[in-house]
Amino acid sequence: RQVIVENVGSVEGLAYHRAWDTLYWTSSTTSSITRHTVDQTRPGAFDREAVITMSEDDHPHVLALDECQNLMFWTNWNEQHPSIMRSTLTGKNAQVVVSTDILTPNGLTIDYRAEKLYFSDGSLGKIERCEYDGSQRHVIVKSGPGTFLSLA
Repeated sequence: RQVIVENVGSVEGLAYHRAWDTLYWTSSTTSSITRHTVDQTRPGAFDREAVITMSEDDHPHVLALDECQNLMFWTNWNEQHPSIMRSTLTGKNAQVVVSTDILTPNGLTIDYRAEKLYFSDGSLGKIERCEYDGSQRHVIVKSGPGTFLSLA
């Protein structure tokens, strides 16, 4: 087996961009989101590049890509200000999408057709849906704490 990238820190989330043959990952060790093209012989290949670098208090966790809209979304386990964030796939225009009534956002997936985010909160025991900009939040399921750890 071939090792594609070494010394990546504590990888929490991983996503693959099919058209670009590029892996994106979150690292809580470096508080960053990094990308790397798997086949480095491809024209326009990205060598290991941090596209988002956050503060020490931020802990990017899970990651989801919308290749068609050129967007990536991720959960941030900042103890004081947990959130769901988004930016372009190059890390530009980073912004908070959800920052209220959220504690441990540990599941995240995208409905590409409807352009909606689905996310779970393990501490609050719920699954929610919202628009890409965080508007129109709707609780889908509410259960006990620790119930929802991930989404697919």
